Amino acid sequence: MTNLLPTLRFALLAAASSLLFTTASCSKKEEPAPAPAPTTGGIEGTISPATAVTTVTATNTGNVTFLQTPAASGAFTFANLLPGSYTLTCTPKAGFLAPDVRYVTVVAGQVAPAGTIAVAAEPLGSLAGVIDPVDAVTRVELVSGTGTVTPAVPNAATGTFRFENLGLGTYTVRFVVAPGFYPVSDITGVQLSSRNPDVNLYPINVQSDGTPRGTVSWTANGVAYTSTSLNRGPTSSGDFGILANSLSSTTGTNEELVLRVSYAVFNGIGTYPLGVSYYAVAQYTRAFSSGSTLRYFTPGNGATVTGNIVVTGYTSSPRTAVGTFAFVATGQNGGSNPPLTVTNGSFNLRF
Repeated sequence: MTNLLPTLRFALLAAASSLLFTTASCSKKEEPAPAPAPTTGGIEGTISPATAVTTVTATNTGNVTFLQTPAASGAFTFANLLPGSYTLTCTPKAGFLAPDVRYVTVVAGQVAPAGTIAVAAEPLGSLAGVIDPVDAVTRVELVSGTGTVTPAVPNAATGTFRFENLGLGTYTVRFVVAPGFYPVSDITGVQLSSRNPDVNLYPINVQSDGTPRGTVSWTANGVAYTSTSLNRGPTSSGDFGILANSLSSTTGTNEELVLRVSYAVFNGIGTYPLGVSYYAVAQYTRAFSSGSTLRYFTPGNGATVTGNIVVTGYTSSPRTAVGTFAFVATGQNGGSNPPLTVTNGSFNLRF
């Protein structure tokens, strides 16, 4: 019995040592392997306003680029970037300016903050001009680079027109001329830029084709008439002339009035006597619906003055004429037609 105790004690110690060794060995196998050191980093930032850009580009020193589209909140993130210096650029949407470039340094294992990138809206521009003469253009059309047409009507008193709140870009200006004027060429390549957002065009000078516009009125043998159509004006030779027609519902006739002053005596403002010279004459025709006509003339070499054309206002550019007239004309067939008396004549014309 005494001899068995040492043996049993040894066996127990051996078993305990074996168990301890086994436990230690198992614990050592369950420890995780150390994580490898990070080799990449990232960049994050925010665009303001959130919808101001289409893409954000990160470019490293090796000219390798990475693109990101900002989220609806404006946030963007670049991941898995090699360490180094990066340049951030933004592509703005229409209506916004490209923000300044940002420089960010990426460190392995870290996300570099780019902060908030503020994007400014493009400044709005304007385009203005003036029509000369003021009634020469009925509409001005501004055509954008995308083909959008914006119309404007020139001011009736000043001829000015203006387009406001325009996006920057290249425009074409078109003109719709009034009757009696020659067409005007389009103005192309009008540039509104951030340096010059407001453009004032040079005066738009429109040439008349010589067709008179305005009114002529008169009274013939006590009946008042107002022109319903006009023709004739100063000719290339320098003659001054008016041809006015009035379709009268009162008499059922077409009244035609002709006044002419030859270049030989016409000198703008002044009084031009009728009846004594072929240099200044008046003619009147009354056409009936039946087809018959009556014609009247002032003499070209008479002994006495039978009327006057009085020009009280005249300009050569633009060509305008204001004045009065009155005369007595004899029938084409001498005394077979009673004389025609024209009074209260007036004209206010632009040629």
